[in-house]
Amino acid sequence: MVTALAGIAVLNAVDARLVRRAWRACRTAGLPLVPYAAWTAFATALNDAIVPRNP
Repeated sequence: MVTALAGIAVLNAVDARLVRRAWRACRTAGLPLVPYAAWTAFATALNDAIVPRNP
């Protein structure tokens, strides 16, 4: 499970970079990516809360 959390953390970093790059290129292209990055961050927080409770 910790490996999955590490993978999601990498995904969050890639999402943030994608949003920044798309936003710089064209705000219209970057704006729809913001909810995706937010949802991925929320999923990471959920995973982080569940991992310690899983035996």
